Amino acid sequence: MMRVFFTLLLLGLAPDLWGQNAPLALDAHGQEPIKMYKTSWSTDVSVIAGASAFTAAIVLWDASFPLPTETEVSRLDPMDVNRFERGAIYNQSSTINTISDVGQYLGGMSSWFLYLDPAVRADGWEVAVMYLEVALLNQAITETAKTIFRRPRPYMYNPDYPLEGKIGSSTGYHSFWSGHTSFSTCMSFYTAKVFNDYHPDSPWRYVVWGAAA
Repeated sequence: MMRVFFTLLLLGLAPDLWGQNAPLALDAHGQEPIKMYKTSWSTDVSVIAGASAFTAAIVLWDASFPLPTETEVSRLDPMDVNRFERGAIYNQSSTINTISDVGQYLGGMSSWFLYLDPAVRADGWEVAVMYLEVALLNQAITETAKTIFRRPRPYMYNPDYPLEGKIGSSTGYHSFWSGHTSFSTCMSFYTAKVFNDYHPDSPWRYVVWGAAA
């Protein structure tokens, strides 16, 4: 719900806050808008290519693990799960899954509303490149964590969950940490940081940071 609030907040701020900043700050010659960010082909291409290659390597490593077997799954004991987490074992809901997906998408989409700001549009390429870099780096770190920890998802402990859903893929051991949470949080904080950089004196920056959290 916080991701929904965060996205709606940015949309609501657009006409009042960003509309006031239509006159862009120009350079000393009064010709070009002053850019908040600058890209570097050597740096940015290295980051994008490196994060992509690293993620691909991790995915291949994860694929090298054998799929869970019926015997392995049968050994998973709900009593081995922390008491405060045990309730999640039996809470399977397609509705909650959908809400989680929507929260992830809204967290990622929140950055798009930055382009309602004329100053951000002037740095549109730079902001887009940074968005891609943040997303790729987060994906690389998240996939690494999932592959290293290989923590079973709650439903793997649920005896009522269909067996074919447990042994059909390796995703049953990708519980930690949550890709939905990491992506939406990462992009929300990225959005808040960019907003803060362009509006360092705005009283709304505290609200934006708080909503991102």
